[in-house]
Amino acid sequence: MLKITPPPPSVGQFLTATEVTQRLKVGKSTLYRKIRNEGFPKPIQMGLRCARWSEEAISNWLEEQKGKAAA
Repeated sequence: MLKITPPPPSVGQFLTATEVTQRLKVGKSTLYRKIRNEGFPKPIQMGLRCARWSEEAISNWLEEQKGKAAA
């Protein structure tokens, strides 16, 4: 009998620069400017030419921005 093991608990998704820019509705140059000047989360280097952003970090940053706008 084949035993199927469940996947490990989710550690969250990682997004590409294109996915992040689509979510924020900005271009790549604006994304990198936000990283430099506005405290936007930095990408995680997963290889020499592979950088990803934590979906959780992006969501948290967006919530902070909503809180600042409401204040």
